[in-house]
Amino acid sequence: YEQLGNEIDETTEATQLFVIGDFNARLHYIQEHEAAISNQIPPNCTKGEAAIKKQDKNTAKNRELFIELCLTKNLYITNYKNPLPPINTFTYREIGTKIGPPWTPQRYQTLDYVLTRQKDKNAVLWTKSEPKVMIDTQHFLLETEILAKVKKQPKKKLKKKFSFFPPK
Repeated sequence: YEQLGNEIDETTEATQLFVIGDFNARLHYIQEHEAAISNQIPPNCTKGEAAIKKQDKNTAKNRELFIELCLTKNLYITNYKNPLPPINTFTYREIGTKIGPPWTPQRYQTLDYVLTRQKDKNAVLWTKSEPKVMIDTQHFLLETEILAKVKKQPKKKLKKKFSFFPPK
């Protein structure tokens, strides 16, 4: 997380920043002492208190580092931007879980995220998972649609054309 934070710091504020990856951070529920991150997370993220309470120490530490990264770098978590059915919010199935309902935090988790700076959050139209795309992993395909800013290119001066044939 420290290295990722340094990379983010080296990216200019003018640049649209999108960080996509497996963070192994299980949010699903915002605890009272984590209220500061509520501005970084869309409101429909807060489900699954039981899943948070049963996590091991390493997972809890990862979650803490992830929340700290989002807060200190002012990053917005786009996964929950638009209300989606549960099938499209989870990005990971617990080992031994066959894909299918019920889509609950006891069987599925969100570990993979698309992050962007708060100033660019409107550039992300949606982010969702596709669990029915068959790939050989416990993680689901994560899709996101963004509006990218394309820098206007200056017009180039036309060069005078030359003829390779001598005048007659």
